[in-house]
Amino acid sequence: MIKVSTKTANFPRFSAPIGLEKRKNSTLKMSNTGIDGVIQQLILPPRKINRDLSSDFLQLRNLLAFDVEGTAENVIVENGSESILSYIFKAFCDSEKEILTSEGTFIGVYLLAQHFNIPCVRVPLTKNYAFNLPLILQSVTNNTKIIYISNPNNPTGTLLEKEQLEAFLAQV
Repeated sequence: MIKVSTKTANFPRFSAPIGLEKRKNSTLKMSNTGIDGVIQQLILPPRKINRDLSSDFLQLRNLLAFDVEGTAENVIVENGSESILSYIFKAFCDSEKEILTSEGTFIGVYLLAQHFNIPCVRVPLTKNYAFNLPLILQSVTNNTKIIYISNPNNPTGTLLEKEQLEAFLAQV
């Protein structure tokens, strides 16, 4: 089971990532601002990212792990969702298993499925361009290994309510 961090918490102090401590007049403060405040403090100007941040994002991984009561070794931080999706697809699928999603969602899902030769079943969105959760449930087969739902959907921007997602997950 994958746990996703969604709560705000008080975090203990961790050492700054390599390179961040070299920034003049900058301190990384852990306070009751939660993970959003910490992430905002880690943002650097684009021209400095390639030389100022540690490539393993250890501090951010520690914070995220703390938030879900895990360890940094079990947290992946990447530059965009495609690389993480790539890891997930390689770990859980092959040409015998399938990904189930909707038409009109993140194109990276379709491209990665094609790249890894994984069947990608796509069901239509609703007339309001939202994920059709009942139709997705009806489309699950013994070969379905991953159900991809982005919320809010990219690129339509439609949003599923938390209750809708929880009810859907309880039926999968």
